[in-house]
Amino acid sequence: WTHEGSSDSATAGFDATTAKAVYEEYRAKVLAINPQPSLYVEIHGTWGSRDSGDIQAATVGITLAEALRLKGLYEQIRDSQLLNSPRVTRHPLLIEPADKMQLTASCAKKIGIFRDFAKVLHMELPEEMRMSSAWETYSIILADLLRQTVALDGAK
Repeated sequence: WTHEGSSDSATAGFDATTAKAVYEEYRAKVLAINPQPSLYVEIHGTWGSRDSGDIQAATVGITLAEALRLKGLYEQIRDSQLLNSPRVTRHPLLIEPADKMQLTASCAKKIGIFRDFAKVLHMELPEEMRMSSAWETYSIILADLLRQTVALDGAK
């Protein structure tokens, strides 16, 4: 059990046995809620040098056409919500497989929970979005994006 970038000080003193037990409990609870969702979504935040200012969406099972559709839908919702908010930063969405990204959730894809689902959308939100007055607006934008995505796919 390792962590992406495990050579940094964030994993010093890391107890792999405990981490695996916590992961297995988390996985069991997620699968108990819905063992076969049409789309599994995780949302996290970036920080420091890993924070590009973009929303980065790693995916599993998402086609190029679906990624481009999600990106277009996001831009439409974002631009509509920010129409009267000129001071709020317009954060771009980078999404696999349409875009090259820094954060690809490779560990979750190789050894983690993403292996359990046919389709995954893993979003990393920039710190400026989460730690500013823009958060309320972007919460609405992301909720609308996910609501419409689920409706389009007929997801459960």
